[in-house]
Amino acid sequence: MSSESGVRTTSHLRGDEPGGELGRVSRSASPVRQAVRRFRRSHLAMVGVVVLALLALAAVFAPVVARHDPNTIDLGAMSDGPSLAHWLGTDQTGRDTFARIVYGGRVDLS
Repeated sequence: MSSESGVRTTSHLRGDEPGGELGRVSRSASPVRQAVRRFRRSHLAMVGVVVLALLALAAVFAPVVARHDPNTIDLGAMSDGPSLAHWLGTDQTGRDTFARIVYGGRVDLS
């Protein structure tokens, strides 16, 4: 308060002074930055990002990751369960399920 006029100055509200509240504009005030910060703090969200990234990488590098051609028919392995030869088993016609899923991811990415 000014002693001469009895009127309060409002310079601290305008942010003219270093301690003014309205003068401070933090970079983290934007809604996008707040959302990213909350997302990064969530451990479950980060696990989801890692899983999606691994799936995308597997789809991109499908010829390297999948040991079998997704369309090759193996009549001796029809409807087999998971094994070392076929990680997720085979379907009714003997095609490798893991290879079909990985190659199917390529279609989803495109």
